[in-house]
Amino acid sequence: AGIEVVEFVNAVVATFSAVPGDYLRVPQENVLRGRPNSGPAPDERSLFPGFVALVFAIAAFVPPRSRISILYLILAIVAADLSLGVNGVLFAALPGVFSPAESLRAPARFGALVLLSVAVLASIGAARFYRRWPHLAPLVSVALTLLCLAEYWSSPIAVRA
Repeated sequence: AGIEVVEFVNAVVATFSAVPGDYLRVPQENVLRGRPNSGPAPDERSLFPGFVALVFAIAAFVPPRSRISILYLILAIVAADLSLGVNGVLFAALPGVFSPAESLRAPARFGALVLLSVAVLASIGAARFYRRWPHLAPLVSVALTLLCLAEYWSSPIAVRA
């Protein structure tokens, strides 16, 4: 019975381990790009940060680069690898370094740290834009808000029993 439990846990971890393509997948409820059948664990493995966020995150690396930008890039890379779980490098070593990590069953949730890092980098990129063209800041802020609302709009949100 113990072997069956270990095999079940390994299967769960494999199911909830992201693959690189999950960083291009949106939630199935997304109005613009969602699909009803978006593969295994669609809630956990829909990790696309959005085009607007990516564009402004890239803008964070226009010279001069800040140490904060590089720090968040490193955090994003490490978190992305951890989110890959059994498909990555670092997740297998994590329990040896941090024993409570043995109870992690959904490595793709590390993707939230990737999304957080991209959000911070996008805010750095937007701040650079605002400093360069301060007279456009209010207009650009409204436009970015509307673009993000359109890109991220998901409806209806499913409820589990």
